[in-house]
Amino acid sequence: MDAPAPAVLEPSELGRVLRKRREALELSRSALARRSGVQEVTIAKIENGDREPKYSTLMNIARGLEIEDLNELKPPSYDEDMAIVSQLADALTEITDRARAVARGGKLGTPSGVAQLAARLTVNQ
Repeated sequence: MDAPAPAVLEPSELGRVLRKRREALELSRSALARRSGVQEVTIAKIENGDREPKYSTLMNIARGLEIEDLNELKPPSYDEDMAIVSQLADALTEITDRARAVARGGKLGTPSGVAQLAARLTVNQ
């Protein structure tokens, strides 16, 4: 059984991106179906966000749309979003480390240190 495609975009957003690319190439759904080997009804469901494509289906559609790298499907904010997620992960790791220290009888740290940590968690929200 084929695995689902990587979830870089929500199905509705992925559908919009694929439709926009198809329209930019001036392809009808039936033309894309012929180029990709994917049924036209499947393409319609994916474009409408009603169906999440399997990885092989997404690759076939991408090939039909002349997309060589699935990174072309990333939303413009993807890299910035990932940087924010990384910052949050780092802050959560620090919180976990401090909580473990408290559990071992240590101290959480100065109130200003805790406030600075909390401030880092709320940056860019």
